[in-house]
Amino acid sequence: MEKKRVRILSLREMFDKIFDIHRKTIGSSLPYIIIMQIIMGIGIFLCTLVLIVPFISMSVVMDDVSGLSFFLIILIIGIILLTFFSKNLLTAGLMKIGSDGYFGNRTKFSNGISFAFSKFGKMMGVSFAEAIILGLWLVPVFIMFYLFGLNDLFKGSYLVYEGVDSLNNPKFIIGSMIFLAIIAGIIILVFSTLYALVVPVAIYENLGMFKAMKRSRKLVIDYFWGVMGKKLLLGLVVQGVSSSLISILGIIGAVAMFLLRNSMTSEGIMNLALVTGNLLRYPVQLLLASCITPITSLFVLVLYYNLKFKKEGYDFEVNIFFMDKEKGSIENVQ
Repeated sequence: MEKKRVRILSLREMFDKIFDIHRKTIGSSLPYIIIMQIIMGIGIFLCTLVLIVPFISMSVVMDDVSGLSFFLIILIIGIILLTFFSKNLLTAGLMKIGSDGYFGNRTKFSNGISFAFSKFGKMMGVSFAEAIILGLWLVPVFIMFYLFGLNDLFKGSYLVYEGVDSLNNPKFIIGSMIFLAIIAGIIILVFSTLYALVVPVAIYENLGMFKAMKRSRKLVIDYFWGVMGKKLLLGLVVQGVSSSLISILGIIGAVAMFLLRNSMTSEGIMNLALVTGNLLRYPVQLLLASCITPITSLFVLVLYYNLKFKKEGYDFEVNIFFMDKEKGSIENVQ
């Protein structure tokens, strides 16, 4: 890949850069994602069994609602932690592939896998920090959800004020829970914006759990609304591309079935084609998702560099490095 001098990018240039890197590195990122998803899928399945089996066992032997609620909370926290960790571990390797692509180098998918697992402990620590901070932010919402749920379950024993039972109105309870869901969504959006850069910060600046969170917040805070807008725009683009590809597959399948029905094909062949189509749908959707997944990680990577260029003049340091040495990657710079 051709090495180019780096600079601050506009919004259009950022998206051009993202899709240009994606096009040039898809040969490495695609097999990396497929292999990592298989490895992490097995790991998550085993970890989920470890979390769920004790929960089911306790639910059988315990009739106490508070005890079951405690185990349910532990289960939710464990699932959230696993979600953060799997996402961060996958992103770490994509950062390696994307970062080398950003600076004009090529990386094999095996290098991405080895890099990701070399950051295993750091990604676990960051995932803990994310789960803890997000959990603390959502605690008031969870408490309100819990109270409204118990109120509905126990017919108002929790939310009766001076003998007035008006808070048990089903419309009030449903409306309140919808409002709380919206609040939770806003909290998650703000959280994901402030801590969008936690993975590249952790792996490239060698920062631990909460220091990486603080560093991400420091880089983002002055450009908070811009970063949020870019994230929402990217989400719409990725969702649009994903929906379009799935729609095209649906159209192809419908046309194929139409042609088979109108070609006097036997019922047995029709059933075989239908079963084959259903079996192929999931691998094809997985392949399409694997092609789209790197875009989000590349967005975070490009945003990370762009904010460092804007706030800290990091582009000058990188360009000086490449003027002295016309080879190397960002790890060499840092």
